[in-house]
Amino acid sequence: MISLPAAQLGCPYCQGVFAERGIGFRCSGRAGPDGRRCGAKPDEVQGRSPNDPPSPPVFAADGRRRAAVCPDCGETTHEHVCPHCHQRLPAGFGRADYRPVAIVGSAQSGKTILMTVLIHELSHQLGAAAGVAVRGLDDETLRAFHADYDHPLFDQHTLPKPSDPLTGCPSRAPLLFELAQTSPGWPGRRRRRVIASFLDMSGPDLASPAEQNQAARYLARARAVILVLDPLQLPGARGHAHPGVSGAERAGTADDHAVALLNRVTELLLAAPGTRGGVFRKPVAVVVTKLDTVEHTLPAGSPLTTRPAVRARFDTRDGDTVQDLISTWDGPQLGLNLRAYFTRYRYFGVSSLGSPPADAATAPVVVPYRIHDLGLWLLGESGVAGTARKVPGRRRRPG
Repeated sequence: MISLPAAQLGCPYCQGVFAERGIGFRCSGRAGPDGRRCGAKPDEVQGRSPNDPPSPPVFAADGRRRAAVCPDCGETTHEHVCPHCHQRLPAGFGRADYRPVAIVGSAQSGKTILMTVLIHELSHQLGAAAGVAVRGLDDETLRAFHADYDHPLFDQHTLPKPSDPLTGCPSRAPLLFELAQTSPGWPGRRRRRVIASFLDMSGPDLASPAEQNQAARYLARARAVILVLDPLQLPGARGHAHPGVSGAERAGTADDHAVALLNRVTELLLAAPGTRGGVFRKPVAVVVTKLDTVEHTLPAGSPLTTRPAVRARFDTRDGDTVQDLISTWDGPQLGLNLRAYFTRYRYFGVSSLGSPPADAATAPVVVPYRIHDLGLWLLGESGVAGTARKVPGRRRRPG
């Protein structure tokens, strides 16, 4: 199992490791008691654009404290930063449970739309049903999620553009949210609080050498992996899509194959520092997206054709149906490889949009279905809520 030592934290931006005591501080930039003011430094934060204004300097102090006094100007500051990349950390980061979520899929698999709809539903119906408050934790998350993801898809009905490579300049940062389970009848009391980050990545992001690759570092720290599969890229399903569905003719490359994506994730995890035994307890969700494009091929009575109401727990039996579909469409190797290297995994089938888009740029009115089960699984794996309804005698099959 890959994990950080108990006393170690991981930066949500650069994945650097440090102890809570090692969290840095950034000078406030205000004049100190005797009028001295620290000069700003232009290159303090990794990934900043050269056009961004310079930042006040960073200094070391006891990061367990809420505030520190700048040794140069004598002014008090409350801004915590990563000691490696100098990005600002959310308030109380050292005392919160940080749980990165890696969303992996091929190009055009729908992973960015899945991420957008999942976070949207956590912030609306699903969060209300589970009693979970959702809050963006940094300015870039608040700006980017609204401007680049949520508003275009839900309000303007436009599909998101392909994600930039993780290694672009500036590098693409995860979206950072707080998930807090509330206590009914007790205003201001939270049962549990976690910080969750979401980062989607594709095959090319996984191809760089592990020691230099942001995706590899993020995967190593991730507390959950969501593997996104497009049924239109699975050989047995591709020819059965609704007529006129965009992308139905695209077979994809070898790197788009479901087993190839899983194997690349496994290779990067095996190469990560601290790996022991070659078997991972990191939970994996295998998600078949775009169910709306192949729903008409499913047998009558299939649970995947139903539209469950919003609920606080999900039925684990539905995953067996998805597992059978993947085996039928793409053979048994995905299931066999999951069983060989991972001890905790589930299968889900979802439609993030609810119906096929009219073209490559235009989204329908978004009415997702079956995505709540994935959100409930994620809340359960994050420890925010108990969300799985156990079924006696559930099958444990490889493929």
